[in-house]
Amino acid sequence: MEKFKHTKRSSFLFFLYACLTLGITSIVTLERMRKEYNRMTADKEGIKRQMSYVGVYFLGWITLGIVPLVWLCRLAGRYGELGREQGMEKPKLTGTNFICWLLIGSLIIIGPWLAFRKLFKISNALQIKANEAMDKAAEVAALPAPVEEVKEEPVVEEKPCCRYADPIERILKKYEGCKEGRFAVRFSKCEKAVRTFEKKECAVAFAKEVAAARRVQMRYVKLK
Repeated sequence: MEKFKHTKRSSFLFFLYACLTLGITSIVTLERMRKEYNRMTADKEGIKRQMSYVGVYFLGWITLGIVPLVWLCRLAGRYGELGREQGMEKPKLTGTNFICWLLIGSLIIIGPWLAFRKLFKISNALQIKANEAMDKAAEVAALPAPVEEVKEEPVVEEKPCCRYADPIERILKKYEGCKEGRFAVRFSKCEKAVRTFEKKECAVAFAKEVAAARRVQMRYVKLK
């Protein structure tokens, strides 16, 4: 996201350039401030958007400057409220306060300058805070994701005489119909029988299939 660029606005330069350009720079500055405020409050609900200052400026010719004054009063009030929400105690600025400095303060000449000075000071501070928040967000986004350490569990080799692999289980299921009897089939180095059979032919066939599946030596014995 692009950062806010106008963080050093000056009320002195604002009036100086406005005089030199017949008010053109003042229109540009106030329109930019409106867009900046809308951008800073884009994620907030219930915020009313102000109309463009360009149209307000031309309406001022018809309304004898009333519409621009109302527009400035609302803009200053909203900036002051946003500043208070951000914890800014000074300068204190409200729409009424701004208009009083702008109109009544004009009797002492520097009133309008003080009014815009307060407005620009709050605007500058809010934009600096917004830029700092974007920098922090960018730093967090740039941090590498935590890598979880995966521990490899040791592979325990199963003993043929204790637990049977899937191939043997399938072979056992195949010979479920064969009756058990005096012919026992077991691994060559294991005393525990895998299965007993009534018929010698079934025992021999079963032993051969298990030996081929597990690639181990099988034997069958005749029980006493």
